[in-house]
Amino acid sequence: FITVAQNDRLQAQEFGTSMATTVHVVLLCSLTSATGNAVTARRIGGYLTNSGLKVSLWNSNEIEDDVTLLHQDKLEAFRQRCVQHHVDCVIGIHAHRAGQYLCHPDSVPYAVLFGGTDVNVFTKDACKLSVMTKALQRATAIVAFSTVVRSCAAEVWPDLITKETCQVIPPSAEVTISSLTSKAAGTHSTLALPPVFTELVAKGHGVFLLPSGLRPVKDPLFVVSQFSEWYAATSKLETESVAIATTTIMTTTTSSTTTTNDTVPHTPVVPCLVIVGPELDPGYSATVLDAIATKPGVYFIGAVDKPVLHAMMFECVAVINSSISEGLSNVLLEAMLLSVPVVE
Repeated sequence: FITVAQNDRLQAQEFGTSMATTVHVVLLCSLTSATGNAVTARRIGGYLTNSGLKVSLWNSNEIEDDVTLLHQDKLEAFRQRCVQHHVDCVIGIHAHRAGQYLCHPDSVPYAVLFGGTDVNVFTKDACKLSVMTKALQRATAIVAFSTVVRSCAAEVWPDLITKETCQVIPPSAEVTISSLTSKAAGTHSTLALPPVFTELVAKGHGVFLLPSGLRPVKDPLFVVSQFSEWYAATSKLETESVAIATTTIMTTTTSSTTTTNDTVPHTPVVPCLVIVGPELDPGYSATVLDAIATKPGVYFIGAVDKPVLHAMMFECVAVINSSISEGLSNVLLEAMLLSVPVVE
């Protein structure tokens, strides 16, 4: 796909229609902070930049606002923007969010990278399905992160998605070296972690981490009630264990016989759930926060920077993914790279 753009660039130079020597690649997707598509775009963009290409990240949400403001047809407006910025090719992440701008008859070459909700959710909407179909029909290349996603797409578009037309490229993951060094040295991170999280760890609680933006497709409410019930039950056991242990120690102290430590019951680790991520859907976020307010053992911290998130992963029992629709979770890959257990 990139080779096609490079050949076009060389041909343009030969005929004197372009003076630029470096291929300009645009990564088009939703760049909402702390979302999977944004993380994926920046990772791919970094790789392409290191390969000697000029890379620009364009936010599909901002383009939508611009088109609405100018009252222009979105396909033509995007095509003109590509011409203005001398774009050679586009990698669109998400068949609808990016695809809605790409299927102009005179579009530059583009690849479509399936995101997750485009295949699992948006295909159920007839209008969005039509847009995605047109985008896939004109695409120079189609990419999926896994054979599972490709198989799901093939069920929707059997004539467009095959092993020959859709390439599977497994994703990579990036973690902060400072976190890795801290873990290898057996020391706590020097990063300033959220106070609530630090306090839970200091108390010896078993912290389960749910990195998730608050929106319906991530379904954090699926685990909120269960964790709260688990927290309450274990807290009761902890209280009973402490009471029994205290009685046993007092009895041992006043007794003429010696009691071994085996008679003192083990105090259970109290589990709790910490949700980390931005409030993406205002209405749904309010519902989740209201639910958390009545559920002991469940905490919402909000969005944090990647290095902080990775440091939090080191201190937790496991990283959880409760998403209803998932292409391939970046945070699960990052957790596994850091040797942290995951639950999906």
